[in-house]
Amino acid sequence: MESNWSTYIGMATGIVGAVTGIAGLIMGWIAYRRSNQIQRADRRLELRKLRNSTHVAVVGLVDLIPAAHRSRRAILNARGVLSSSIAYEFEARVEKDTARAAELATQVPTSDVSFDVLSSDQIEELIIQLHRAKEWVDEMVREYEGYLTEDEKKRAELRGGQRHR
Repeated sequence: MESNWSTYIGMATGIVGAVTGIAGLIMGWIAYRRSNQIQRADRRLELRKLRNSTHVAVVGLVDLIPAAHRSRRAILNARGVLSSSIAYEFEARVEKDTARAAELATQVPTSDVSFDVLSSDQIEELIIQLHRAKEWVDEMVREYEGYLTEDEKKRAELRGGQRHR
């Protein structure tokens, strides 16, 4: 009789183990799906933030380039080298950078675009594209701000030179 009893206990624990295993599998699958949903939501949020910061940077660059252009032309004119090769090179660079900034401004998704329908791969590709664009814009902003800083120094030098005359 005792061996019968241990058989029933073994069978009962086996059934409990099987039910527990199945329940664990189901809970694991639910947790996996939930973590994927959270990860996709995080990636969409990252994409929205990157889109916003890239848009702001591009708009700033689009405004900065003409200001730096006017400033540099004024300095070159004051120095009497407005028709020099330096001026022509700068004009060509400004033209190229203005076109690129305008192109980027049209490529950055607008704020009313929904990323909810995009797959993870599409979101990843957009993030990569926006990172590249943002890096280029940040580099251009630093460069044109550098031009403005140089121009201010040149203006101070020119003013200082005029006072001594």
